[in-house]
Amino acid sequence: MATKRTHVYRLYPDATMAHVLDQWCDYRRYCYNKALELWNATYSEYRMLVSPEILAEFKEPKEERQFTEEQNLFISRYYPTAALI
Repeated sequence: MATKRTHVYRLYPDATMAHVLDQWCDYRRYCYNKALELWNATYSEYRMLVSPEILAEFKEPKEERQFTEEQNLFISRYYPTAALI
């Protein structure tokens, strides 16, 4: 079995580099929040469009789900995924 190792590095940035790192962290947070907002909006729209039959089927275990061809097409076209977002 492979052993996982981690390395810890300590940074000592000067004032300029600390400012740049802060900007990068702010931009990362901004991008994450925008993506989350888009994901939630897309999922909310999907939930309004989806029929109660599909919602009931999603409550079943994955192996036991029985979707019709039309339902599979709807799910594949409108279900929010990372690729769609």
